[in-house]
Amino acid sequence: MTRFVDVRNMVRWATTTGPESIIGGMISYLRDDFRRWESFDKTARVASILPSV
Repeated sequence: MTRFVDVRNMVRWATTTGPESIIGGMISYLRDDFRRWESFDKTARVASILPSV
């Protein structure tokens, strides 16, 4: 399930968790992703342009 994160919830999250902890967690996820860089599908994406209505 995808959750909608509005400003009120972001403020509550940042206040409760702390920006340093949030940023540290993001860095950890990015570091893990870069470590498995070779396993990612890096196929070029093809652009699709639809005519205006």
